[in-house]
Amino acid sequence: MSTALLSDLPRAGEPSSDLRFQDVDIDGQHYENSLRYSCELFCNGPSPAAYDVDLGRRFSRFTAVAGVVDTAASGSADKFEIDVDGVLKSWTASIGHPQNIDIDVRNALRLTIRIYPPATLKSPLQAGADAAGGVQSALPDAALGHPVLIP
Repeated sequence: MSTALLSDLPRAGEPSSDLRFQDVDIDGQHYENSLRYSCELFCNGPSPAAYDVDLGRRFSRFTAVAGVVDTAASGSADKFEIDVDGVLKSWTASIGHPQNIDIDVRNALRLTIRIYPPATLKSPLQAGADAAGGVQSALPDAALGHPVLIP
């Protein structure tokens, strides 16, 4: 078995509508096929954004770089949580301060990733009213750079 991209694994649930796989730059480094949490004018999905995959006891390590995307409008910190069969670990990253993730997933069945926004999310109506009044919301723009699973 070879290394697997997170995006190639079967999902265990419906991911947040604000999550997508795309290339990103974190702290000046380019990461392909990254799991990005970002919103345009407001967020459509729940907070935190969550992504679940079935591991099927086939992997030993999960690696990625947690960080705020270089083009993010906000410099706030974002929290990342990774739950492996009920064992939770967390990291906080901000612009210019990414966090390397390397965790043991031996014999694990499920991996759940949660990415939190830098501030409490507002409803689309409130975000629109704030934007009309010149108030900018702190929207998430964070990613797990090139998340992979190693056999």
